[in-house]
Amino acid sequence: MRPELERTELPDEHDARERAWRVAQSAFAEREPVERPSRRLRPAVALAVVLAAVAAAFSAPGQAVIDELREAVGVERAQPALFSLPSSGKLLVASDAGVWVVQQDGSKRLLGKYREATWSPFG
Repeated sequence: MRPELERTELPDEHDARERAWRVAQSAFAEREPVERPSRRLRPAVALAVVLAAVAAAFSAPGQAVIDELREAVGVERAQPALFSLPSSGKLLVASDAGVWVVQQDGSKRLLGKYREATWSPFG
């Protein structure tokens, strides 16, 4: 039904389009051109920002900030993470969040909020 409605010409549709086009053209002609910033300036500004960040990082106050960040997010406070299993195969792990399947590469998938689970002998 939509194609038929789109093909149907409404009364004065052509005249309305012409009027709308004239209004849009006159508005475009009356606009004030806006100067666009030079695109050559952007890479120079980006380079200056990067150089300033590197210089700040190697200054004494910059080193102090980096040291504070290392202390706040340091290895001492990090929780242990599993990167890979020590052998081939998969693990079925029960936790407070539910039962997980852990792949050999350390990736894991939550199966659901079950209290316990076992492997099927038939795979």
